[in-house]
Amino acid sequence: MATASAEAGRGQACWNVFPAEWVERLRSKYSQPLVALELLESPEGFEDVLGVISGNDILQTALLRGRLQALRNQLAVKRKIVQSQVNARFKKPRLPVHQSDSSRAQETFAVAANALVPFIRKRGKSGLGRSLLAVEDDPDILESRERERWVEVLSTYIIDAQLPVVSLIEGSEDRRQAWRRVFGARRAKTLRNRARSFKHYRMWLETVRGLAWPSRVSDVTDFLEERSKDGCGFSVPGELLAALSVLESVGRVHMRDRFSSDETVKAVVQSITEELQGRAAPRRPAKLYTMAMLIALEIHVLDEDASLFSRIIAWVISLQHWTAMRADDVQWLDPGRMTLTDSGLSGVLRRTKTTGPGRRAREVPVYVGREVSLSGNDWLQVGLALFKMPEVYWERMYFLPFPSADWTGGVKKHLSPEMLNVCIKRVLAELSVPQRGEHAWVKSSMSLLPQELLPYWSGHSARHWLPSWAATLGVSKPDRDFLGRWQAGAHESNEYIVTSREVVHRVQMQVVEGAAVGHSGIDERPLLNELQEFANTRGVSFARGAARHRVWRTNDSGHRALLLGFPLDYEHITEGLDVEAALEVIVEDEDGLDPDVSCFPYWVSISRRSQFRRLHAKDKCRIMPWSVFRAEGFRSVDSANADAWCKTCWKKVSCEEASASQEVSSSGSSSSTELEEPEQEMGVSLLHQRELGERYRSVALFSSIADTRADARTALRAEVTVADNADGRAAVAGLVAAWQSCYDMADQERRLKAEAHVLGLPKPLPLNDRMGMRHALERVVGALEEKDEPSSTYLALKLEEVEAGELRAAVLDEVTSVSDEVNAQFQSSVDSSGWLRLVKERKKAKVSATSEELRQRLRLECHAFLMLAARFRTKPWFVDLRVQDFTKHVDYVLGDKIFLLQMSRPDGASGTQSVNPSWALLLGFEHRLRKEAYKRACRDNRDISTTLAEVRTDAALKETYFVGPLALELASRGSSSTAPPPPAKWPRLQDHVPGAEASAKGKGGKGRGKGGKSSLRIGYPSARGFVFSSTPDGRQICYAYNNGTCKGDCGRVHVCQLCLKPHPRKSCKLQKDKGGAEDNQPN
Repeated sequence: MATASAEAGRGQACWNVFPAEWVERLRSKYSQPLVALELLESPEGFEDVLGVISGNDILQTALLRGRLQALRNQLAVKRKIVQSQVNARFKKPRLPVHQSDSSRAQETFAVAANALVPFIRKRGKSGLGRSLLAVEDDPDILESRERERWVEVLSTYIIDAQLPVVSLIEGSEDRRQAWRRVFGARRAKTLRNRARSFKHYRMWLETVRGLAWPSRVSDVTDFLEERSKDGCGFSVPGELLAALSVLESVGRVHMRDRFSSDETVKAVVQSITEELQGRAAPRRPAKLYTMAMLIALEIHVLDEDASLFSRIIAWVISLQHWTAMRADDVQWLDPGRMTLTDSGLSGVLRRTKTTGPGRRAREVPVYVGREVSLSGNDWLQVGLALFKMPEVYWERMYFLPFPSADWTGGVKKHLSPEMLNVCIKRVLAELSVPQRGEHAWVKSSMSLLPQELLPYWSGHSARHWLPSWAATLGVSKPDRDFLGRWQAGAHESNEYIVTSREVVHRVQMQVVEGAAVGHSGIDERPLLNELQEFANTRGVSFARGAARHRVWRTNDSGHRALLLGFPLDYEHITEGLDVEAALEVIVEDEDGLDPDVSCFPYWVSISRRSQFRRLHAKDKCRIMPWSVFRAEGFRSVDSANADAWCKTCWKKVSCEEASASQEVSSSGSSSSTELEEPEQEMGVSLLHQRELGERYRSVALFSSIADTRADARTALRAEVTVADNADGRAAVAGLVAAWQSCYDMADQERRLKAEAHVLGLPKPLPLNDRMGMRHALERVVGALEEKDEPSSTYLALKLEEVEAGELRAAVLDEVTSVSDEVNAQFQSSVDSSGWLRLVKERKKAKVSATSEELRQRLRLECHAFLMLAARFRTKPWFVDLRVQDFTKHVDYVLGDKIFLLQMSRPDGASGTQSVNPSWALLLGFEHRLRKEAYKRACRDNRDISTTLAEVRTDAALKETYFVGPLALELASRGSSSTAPPPPAKWPRLQDHVPGAEASAKGKGGKGRGKGGKSSLRIGYPSARGFVFSSTPDGRQICYAYNNGTCKGDCGRVHVCQLCLKPHPRKSCKLQKDKGGAEDNQPN
């Protein structure tokens, strides 16, 4: 009783430092006066205490702020007294008094000591304090404790806000465990960052708004605006948004009520971040180690005068550089799985920033090639031997122990990343300037780095050294991704081990060889210049700074090189273990994955709750084995025992099998994907569909297994595996119904083919085949319009020609599209035997009358051939066929060598004039070119793209079918006659101006009519009549060309303004009509 009263008296004395009217409120919030006094030392704590004594009232806060500041200034001495009084109780804690005899003294002490342990751990605040209390310092245990701490902090925020998850956890038997589970697999650092980010916002929200959780968007945006005005870092808005996202996600807040997903909040965060980034200082990336430092580190590993732990740290720094590790990654190396073989050093990282338990890649390997050395010394083997010495090596979960006082060994205590950076700085200070030896680099008596230059490098400097040098030497980005393990998780485990080891060893040796022998990309002068600039700010001269890092020489090619220490001559290891046996790297999701699944062609995904088994084919869908609860691999479908097929995998596998079947057989039968529709309609299970699809690849083949339903039922029972129960009988009934549907479809298809053969028509094209060819074409040229898609009739005709082995060049009016709507019509006739026959006739499309229509028809021809190329992948005719091949063909026909051919003027004047071949001659020559190209392709079994290029350069073909007929055509025109005008590129006036032609005629449509009667009559001036200023497609017509003054580089269209033909307006025959019309205009 006396002790209790004395403690109460001391506590009351501590509370007396505050005014009496504040004590009651402070007692209700803080259990000890020292807590309130401690809070006054920080700005955030000061606001907390001010909010307590003012009751979060804004007016009282403003009035009491000055009094509390004055009190804080007066408590400097008093606080020290209070601190000493409180600390006196914790320095010598008393053990509880237990009644015991001497025989049980040890047991009594153990009980008392265990009772004191929670009290001691409760006093530890920082992560360092907790790690010092741990016995063996297991990193996983420390991580778990740190995570529990921040889970408790964040759960307090959620409870105060009364988010929906609180009511769910209140019903749990173990609430503490429930809170740990509800935060998922988030790591301690993530939770710590989110808690710290939300703490400042929570203080502001309680002080200014009196809330524990924001109630509207302005509660978030106003805080961000205030922080922005105070000059916070540019990452603060994004960190607050991330903290809100975690709390709302864990708190089970509905999506429509989440502030982190609100578009207004996102926009404000983005705007403020961009504004703060503009005002912030540029980020300073981690500086790379110089080549002299890497050489000095390798020499230091072999230096017997240095301490044991210093040599090990130098070895670790070199490992960091050649494996691209962060300082945080070092302690997660597994010391028991570090091996050295003839191929090199290999190890396993149990955890990194982006890998570990709960991540896509749980463990990743690290490699260093056996011949990797810049100094010519075998630092890899010597360093591993030092690491295996009993002074520093014992069974543990972390890689490096804490150094002893004299650095001659290690103690059984975890070395934190912060302390590792301190050790690295000490080792760097011990390095000596490397100098050239006879065959390798050796150390000198001069120090390499002054103490003033050590802050220039950071813990991330080693992470970027190897990728940066690899990029300098021209290594590709995919290969560089393996250096920093950025490809971890993108491959299956066995594939990643083999691939990464080969790539990493190759890149490492490429860097070593480039540095030793020389390379055009090597230039360390910018790095040394930056180092000297930093040295100048620290008062370090050039002689003590960058000058000591100059180790480069110039080779015979004029490139920078070390010219020493390559290749490394090392002693072969004969007793090392195989790397494959030493590494057992696991790439899996948090629920686990069998690493052998990648070896099987089929695998089954098993759901967590219902244990539903879904069958997948390897690499056929987006679902990966590591993304499911559990996966099992199988060699065949029969052994999978799956409940259903993955629809995406099933379609892709079926299409591949159908394509393979079509390449082998050209019978034109429907693909196996046609089986899917009747089977699904009759309710056939996906497993049975797969079993039948493996044996029967077409509807015709499946329908031929029996002639009657009874025979089909017997055959299907033997084909598939069904149980002898009600479900099995229902499955057989569905299979028989599907067979009957396929039988009817095949019978009707045979009838249609027979009818087409008798009538001389092409075989009908199955819809599935046409859709498949269309999808293949759209992957090449994009989405198709109806005018660019060949009609089914034309496709069927070409398909029959390809199957017959004779490709015919169709006349352009036979090349039809879907929009042409070419339908077959019946025509009756009586044959010689008196039978009445109905024959289908096809209508032809519109004859190409303009150059644009010609391009459109040839584009359809090209699309038809590309669709056939998708169907007949192994046909030599369609190999390497592209749209550009037909584009070049039509450009040649409509270019200056054929359609726009020029010749000298017949009157002897300078210049040339257009030949203007007739349109019929042009179409005939184009058809002859295609006909000859297709003939050569079929005869010589070559690709059409090559033969089309050949016929365009065939002089004999051009002379026979174009030059000769053109000469006869010119002669028939006569010397005084003019060439017939070429077809208009665009429709005439009457095609798009209703009544234009009629209005230009006289009574009864005869004569020219009287002038001034119509504003649309051709020949009137521009201000009063109809003269074209632009083409129907919106392009401007050149006025200067019509007047004969254009130089040819105006960029406008050179056509007549009256008739839209390619000649000037003054040469148009309608120009005379214009003159007559102007004479008839009234004054």
